[in-house]
Amino acid sequence: MDKASIDKMTIVGDPVDDDAFRRLETYFQETLLLNRSLTKFPYRYMYKLPFRAGVFMYADKSDKIKQFRFEFNPKRAERKDVAVMYKRILSFMKSPKINRVDVAFDYSEDLSDVRWLDSLGRPSRMYFDGKGLLQTYYVGGHNSKMNIVMYDKRAERASAEGLDPEEIGRRDYRDWETDRKSTRLNSSH
Repeated sequence: MDKASIDKMTIVGDPVDDDAFRRLETYFQETLLLNRSLTKFPYRYMYKLPFRAGVFMYADKSDKIKQFRFEFNPKRAERKDVAVMYKRILSFMKSPKINRVDVAFDYSEDLSDVRWLDSLGRPSRMYFDGKGLLQTYYVGGHNSKMNIVMYDKRAERASAEGLDPEEIGRRDYRDWETDRKSTRLNSSH
């Protein structure tokens, strides 16, 4: 393994006080100039943050879920303005709790040579491309508290750019950091 990083994090919490959502909504609409949209149950409203910095969702008061849900990529906080925005959003949450973390493990090896051993016997699935090369490897169920997803980030990036994966593969491995083969470990609690 060459590198590990956090690709996505979800933090949930309730408002710090009865006026927190109104103040947060004012911050989104007047300072960041964001519009809210309706989202799927149980969350009612969603704000897409600028710079692809994440999303913030709000639910009606419920004993089953936390009212605020903030999904973001911590790497985006390298921008000072994004880091300030993240801190501001979190300041409106009482007892924030990490609900999900996606960790990427980058490998320079062929995915076919990499396996995660699961002592709990979670189900696994493998998906291959038309050439018989492993493209995606899942361990654990989608809704389980922990699942592992290994995929060929180079192939994903090539598809998005309309290129042949071999075209990206010709680049020096160290030069295509965002295109590297990745494994994502999802932990939802």
